[in-house]
Amino acid sequence: MYVIMSFYPAAVLQRTVNINMNQKSNGKIAAFIEKYKEQLSYLFFGVLTTVVNYLSFALLRILMGDGLIHLVNILTFIIATLFAYVTNKLFVFKSKTESIGSLIKELISFFGSRISSYAIEALGLILCVDVLNVGRYHIWFTDGTMIAKIVLSFVAVIINYFFSKLFVFRKNKGDGSK
Repeated sequence: MYVIMSFYPAAVLQRTVNINMNQKSNGKIAAFIEKYKEQLSYLFFGVLTTVVNYLSFALLRILMGDGLIHLVNILTFIIATLFAYVTNKLFVFKSKTESIGSLIKELISFFGSRISSYAIEALGLILCVDVLNVGRYHIWFTDGTMIAKIVLSFVAVIINYFFSKLFVFRKNKGDGSK
């Protein structure tokens, strides 16, 4: 009994230290999340948009064939961009538009910025597929065309964030609105 009693205060102290450490860690995590909420939201919905992009690309590629790979890429762009617009508007930048005209202007601005990043992706895909013929390479479960698509998508994500933040969903200083 004495042995158990002598270790009891150490166990209580250890639990108290662990609780305090967890509270400090949770506080740091909460502060980090609060500080980078917009970027983390963009990352989360960007991953979902990427999943929509890849699934659309893969499905349309199966349905339409490699002979129409560039048309597949255009259709994939439209599907993923519509998904990205809705999620960015509602959940990431929480943009509020007061009229149909401002909504249309915002949508056109969003598509315009995405077209420029799409052009980089499309030109990269043309280079990879038509010039470098990366489709002939196979790694694990996929081919070089899909790998090129993935790499080019990462470049597009970075460009898209800055366009969305600086041009499409920017907030006016002072009133917190667009």
